[in-house]
Amino acid sequence: MTNVVIGHYPEYKTVAIRLSASYFDVPVQTWNSLSILQRQSLNLLFLWSHRNDRFVFTPHPSSARSGTYYAREVQFLSMWGVNVEKLDSMFV
Repeated sequence: MTNVVIGHYPEYKTVAIRLSASYFDVPVQTWNSLSILQRQSLNLLFLWSHRNDRFVFTPHPSSARSGTYYAREVQFLSMWGVNVEKLDSMFV
């Protein structure tokens, strides 16, 4: 099982590198060339491809800023059955 870090950008990248974990990484130039729908689709595809892995949340999901990709990630994981409020060992 792979550790996958999600959180607010750019903090989640720093944590993922420190933990040698997987994380969502799209080069800035590529990201900036994508539409909002394309960005959301890539993000969802990444989450779905890791749905059976261990998610590491940074910060705690309750601290996700409304309207951010992180807040949407937490929402999607919850819809897929990941109980983000009971995964205390997975918060960084």
